Formats: sequence, structure tokens, C-alpha cells
Amino acid sequence: IFLRYIRADRRMLKFLGLSCFRKGFGKLTGELVKTGFPAAAASGLVSLKVWAIYRILESAGGTDAMQIYSVCMYILVFLSMVVQGSQQAMLPILGVIFGEKDYKGVRMLLKYVMKFSYILAAIFLVLIMLFPTTVLTMFNLPPELAAEGAVSVRLFCLSLPGVLFTFMMVYYYTVIGKTMAANLLSVIEGILVVIPAAWLLVKIMGTTGVWIAFIVTEVITVGVLLIYVRIMHKKDPEQNPDIYLIPKTLQELLYDVSVKADRESAAALSKDTIETLEKSGIDSEIATRAGVAMEEITLNLAANEQKKKRDMDVRIVRNDEHVIISLRDNGTPFNPMEYSVDEEDYQTYGIMMFKAVTTDIQYSLVLSLNQTIIEI
Repeated sequence: IFLRYIRADRRMLKFLGLSCFRKGFGKLTGELVKTGFPAAAASGLVSLKVWAIYRILESAGGTDAMQIYSVCMYILVFLSMVVQGSQQAMLPILGVIFGEKDYKGVRMLLKYVMKFSYILAAIFLVLIMLFPTTVLTMFNLPPELAAEGAVSVRLFCLSLPGVLFTFMMVYYYTVIGKTMAANLLSVIEGILVVIPAAWLLVKIMGTTGVWIAFIVTEVITVGVLLIYVRIMHKKDPEQNPDIYLIPKTLQELLYDVSVKADRESAAALSKDTIETLEKSGIDSEIATRAGVAMEEITLNLAANEQKKKRDMDVRIVRNDEHVIISLRDNGTPFNPMEYSVDEEDYQTYGIMMFKAVTTDIQYSLVLSLNQTIIEI
């Protein structure tokens, strides 16, 4: 990371001043808190839930029940280690695809990661269900608790597929900006259901009620999510047609190419873009604007990467409303939206033209690659 900033030249080393910092600090902080709250709450509330369940079990079953619950928590931690890697790897890729408004790709990615995670989880959980005593022995549970522990572990494992689904959807909804859905799942999964259910069922069924409470929590969580999705669908069927809470708009791929980001490629890339879009039935004005945008951003990248030629991927799609250009390059981090017109040493390299011909520009740095999404 440090090396990239050393090599940044004019791109990221401009000192913006404290006034700019003060103006943007509150807004950026608010956005960060809003974005990160669901995942933080989902993880943070676990501590409160664990403490409350320990207290409930202590009052109902004493230290024996607490020891069994400790084994269940180890199982949950180990399961998280097995499947969370695939979930975390999904996030940056999901962000890129969602930024490109490739909603079909978003669905395919989530289905794939969900399927992969459940296969891993299923292997792990089947082994526990078949050999619970072996698992309990691994954690040095006293032999006299083996029978009760086996029943408890099996019941607890029945709730884990729901836990996996809930956490997957929390991260998914966070990435696509559906913070209300993510927050709802975080709170319900965290403490809203399991603690009251455990407190009530332990009075009716003894310590077994606690393990049933975990299953009840997952059923209620999924049920509430389905109700929420149904409500959102009624409000806006086009934007929220299903549990993914994203449109079903299908995109038509018009152009997909990888080139060297140099001056020689800029003009040819622009001409090729215009010709391809016009042949696809795109209005000539929009095709020309797309070509101009392509040329200017390529020239800008080439001008700031004089020591080494960089690679750039270009993908152009059409949906119901816009032509969307996705640019991904391995050059120095550069956000075209950070530059304002009134800077005295403003080096355009076409950035003003680039902004003028586009409807919307979004930038992110993902996996050390510049990701620029342009709508025209």
C-alpha cells in the first residue's frame, strides 16, 4: 500500500487542506458507521447472547449445562472458520459486480458461494451428528455428561444452517446497500428472539429448551426476512422482485476487451467503441459520448503511468435505461471524482471532458485495482 502512494505522482499526493477534511469528515464517518453497523452488530451481539445463555443455563442446569454449551460454541467457531473464508472472499467481487449493475451476475455469485458454503458445512455437521460423543470427548467433557451432551449438540447443530444463511445475507445486504434488511437480520439473530425464547422454553422443557430456542430463532429470522421481502416487493416490484432485493433487469453485453492503457490505444479504443455501439443499435450521440469518455480516461491513465504501461479491462453493457461502461485497471489509485474545477494546478488530461459526457461516475479501489463505473 505504501509503495503505491510513493508512486502516485500527481494523483493522490495533493494536499487538500484541513477545511476539506472538516467538511467531509462528518459525512464520511456517518456513511462508514451506517455501512458497517449491520456486520458489526451481528458479531458484537454474539457476546451478549453468549453471556445471557450462560446465565440461563447456569440457573437451570448448573455447570454441567454450561460445559455443554461451551462445546456448542466451539463447534460454531470452527464452522465459522470453515465457511467464513468463502463469504469474505465474496464481498469485494460482489461489490464489483453490483457496481456494474450486473444483477444476473450478483445472483449467480451469491448462489455459488451459498452452495459452496453449505457443502462444506454439511460435511462438517454430518460428522458431528453421527459422532457427537467423539466431539464431546475432544473437548474433555466428563463421561457422565456424554448422553445429555450428545442430544444437546445434535439439537444445536440443527440451527447452524440457519445461522450460516443469516450471516451470509447480512453481508450480502450490506454490500448492496440494503442496510435496513441487514440491520433487521442482525438484531433478530443476535438477541431479539433467542434470549426470550431460551428464558421461556427452559422453564417449560428444562435445559433442552435452550437448544430448541436456537432452532426457533432461525425459523423466526427467516420468516421475518420473507415478510420483509414481501413488503418491499409490494412497495416496488421492479426494484425488489425477490429475496435478492435487486432488479431482474437483464443486461446485454456490447463490448468486452482488454488493452494496454497507453496513448496509442486511446484513439483506437474510442473509435472501436463508437463503431461497436452504433452497430448494436445505440444512438449515435450516446455512442460518441462513450467513445470520448473511453479516450479521455485512457489518456489520463497513460499520462500518469509513464514509467510502465498498465493494463485496462473494458466492459460495456446496455440495460433498460443506460449504457454502462466498466473500467478496471492496475494503475495508481485514481478517483476522477476527487478533482474539482477550481484547483489552480488542475491537470485535466480530459477529466473535465470525461465528466461532461457522462451521466454518473462511481469509483472504488477493489483488490488493488481501480474500478470505475460510468453511466451514459
